[in-house]
Amino acid sequence: MTPRFSNSARAAAEYAEGDGPNGGSYSYDVTYQDIVENNRIVYSYQMSPGGQRISVSVAAVELFADGTGTRLTVTEHGCFFDGLDTVDQRKQGTEWLMGELGNELDSQLAN
Repeated sequence: MTPRFSNSARAAAEYAEGDGPNGGSYSYDVTYQDIVENNRIVYSYQMSPGGQRISVSVAAVELFADGTGTRLTVTEHGCFFDGLDTVDQRKQGTEWLMGELGNELDSQLAN
């Protein structure tokens, strides 16, 4: 699944399906609960590889001025079902997504 980032999309709910980390199908069903420009995004979502729900989470991304840049903080509270997802797996996925976001922002700054 390729993440898509846009500063103009303000969807209330979104569903994405694609290839998961092990090659199987994966779905991500998200609802944006609160968006405050240049401040925070609060959302809830469920993850379902192969059609089986493995977790439900609520998360917040917060932005803070930090010198000449911006500090981004991610806080997530997750419920993991039947041992099919773990905190370590979620941490790896979030770190990958934040890396992809950084790559996209770097690309936009270069243009």
